[in-house]
Amino acid sequence: MSHYGKKQIDWMQEINASTYTSTETTVSAKTPKAKRLFEYTGPDLLILKGVITGKPYYFKYPGAQVAVAHEDSYAMLAEPFLTLIS
Repeated sequence: MSHYGKKQIDWMQEINASTYTSTETTVSAKTPKAKRLFEYTGPDLLILKGVITGKPYYFKYPGAQVAVAHEDSYAMLAEPFLTLIS
């Protein structure tokens, strides 16, 4: 094997080792996010489907407060009759 071939193999092993290490670190670093509370200020019943989770959220009356998954909360911020409480 030439000197170039050995260098290439060493380099590929180094790249593969660092890729697997960083992937494992990223996966273990993910933690579930807390839910966010929204209050409904509209006139009637409102049912929304979570954009990410697909879960239905029921706001049954004005002043109703519903906990929304963190992933879905960003889309809920665009709704005119919803106010973020926490």
